Amino acid sequence: MSSLQFSNIRRNIIKEGSWVFIGQILTALAALVGIRLITEFVPPKVYGSVTLLIGITTLGRNLFCTPLLQACYRFYPDAERYKSISELRKIITDYLRKSSCALASLMLLIGAISCFITGRSFMGVLALVVYFIATVAQTLEINLLSAARRQKFIALWESLNAWCQPLFAITLVIIFGATTQSVIWGYCVATASIYFIIRILPFTLEGKGKDKHQTTTPLNNLQKNILHYSLPLAPLALVGWVTSLSDRYIIGNILGLEQVGIYTAAYGLISRPFLMSSGIISKTLRPIYNKAVSNHNTALEKKIFYIWIITASAVAAVGILLILFLRKWIILLLLAEQYRSSIALIPWLAAGFAFQSLTFVFENYLYAHKHTKTILLCQSLCAVLSLAITIPLVIHAGMKGAAISCPIYFGLSLFFLFCVKSYFSKKTNLPVNN
Repeated sequence: MSSLQFSNIRRNIIKEGSWVFIGQILTALAALVGIRLITEFVPPKVYGSVTLLIGITTLGRNLFCTPLLQACYRFYPDAERYKSISELRKIITDYLRKSSCALASLMLLIGAISCFITGRSFMGVLALVVYFIATVAQTLEINLLSAARRQKFIALWESLNAWCQPLFAITLVIIFGATTQSVIWGYCVATASIYFIIRILPFTLEGKGKDKHQTTTPLNNLQKNILHYSLPLAPLALVGWVTSLSDRYIIGNILGLEQVGIYTAAYGLISRPFLMSSGIISKTLRPIYNKAVSNHNTALEKKIFYIWIITASAVAAVGILLILFLRKWIILLLLAEQYRSSIALIPWLAAGFAFQSLTFVFENYLYAHKHTKTILLCQSLCAVLSLAITIPLVIHAGMKGAAISCPIYFGLSLFFLFCVKSYFSKKTNLPVNN
């Protein structure tokens, strides 16, 4: 690859990265303000209940929908090369419609039975289902826009969503009281409203309409390839949920909903800068990296990966240091008084999220090379470790035990992924598929 070509790529990275940065900054600010408002208006017990319910919808979305969304992201460069993006959209949308309807029906049935037994309002269940459907639809469009590197529109969409969710939730809490149902309906109305507003804006979403000069022959097995790629990711979604969210359910069962609320507030607060920086780097580099892999451009692939891992490592290290020095101010400014006992959790959570941000880099290497079965193996190991470490530590040390377990299992997962990536790199210059 010539220096001129790489210079053009670098300019594109800077331009697209700038929009990603703006979007992530606005989203992060919204998340921080949102946490401050929610913790001010909503007691820990209610916040803990909201967290657990949203976690259930997240599990359903991860199992039924996320594998297809990952396939959409990975196969976009192939579809773009053969001018078959509309075909890709149609296949993914058809699968998502079926899986989402199946899960929504199951949620409504289970919710109706639960409400009949407990006497609770069915409106909370309905809010969860609408929120789930709106989130799936929104994520599909954002994935397609991200794969197409249309970062400006993604920044607009994600920023609006991040600001409106807590504001709508707080508005409903003020009107109807600080209940779990009010918060969930706030999230639901915000997400659904923004989705419909974006859909009527005067710009074309990716894959809408017929591609010009479409060439279907090279992608005539696209539907089969998407299924082959996606199926191993369904159990992967479950083990990923166990790793990232099971600690809240462990705390809830052992310590109660109030402790879940306090832990989740600190977790969301400290995870945000790491998720923001990881999102900026990933959304900027992943489409270029996927395209390099798809085009078998080994030189560019290696350059992008090294830039990715070095940048992610530097940002993670700086993030840990800043949080350690500023943790008292962070808690004082961004959490209401009844949540501030979580200050002891911050150093442990920061270390865990730093390790997690690096695991994303190695996982994206495996996603790009279609090693989905290997990703399943790695994340299964991490899920088992998270349960084996978190449960005894929570029993022994309470919330702090859950925080201490975070860097242990994410650190072990990072080491295992590093070994797997090294194995594939040494096996061949361009790793073969599973």
